[in-house]
Amino acid sequence: MRALGVTMLFLVSAAARGQLECAPGVVFYSGGAIRSCELTAIQRFLMPSDRALVCAAGRRAELDPEGRIKRCTLARDYRDGGRRCAAGSTVAVSGAGAILQCKRAGDG
Repeated sequence: MRALGVTMLFLVSAAARGQLECAPGVVFYSGGAIRSCELTAIQRFLMPSDRALVCAAGRRAELDPEGRIKRCTLARDYRDGGRRCAAGSTVAVSGAGAILQCKRAGDG
């Protein structure tokens, strides 16, 4: 028997909605919202600055209970203000949408 992928609706901002495409193995919060999943497609998350954070397919993404991105691996470079994170970096995002950490594979 073959497991099917999951497509879920998620909230990216108060005004925009999109679909989150996940491989089997989705982890949920007790309230039913997605906690984390492996993305099956490149996924764009609209940040409070109106810039899109583009997360890589084939990598795990973590979301908060409201559906905002908390952590992912970037598919494209991301720049917001003076902070730049290169594609391939794993980013941690605050609840307010600020980049807390930007770490490339192999960085100590």
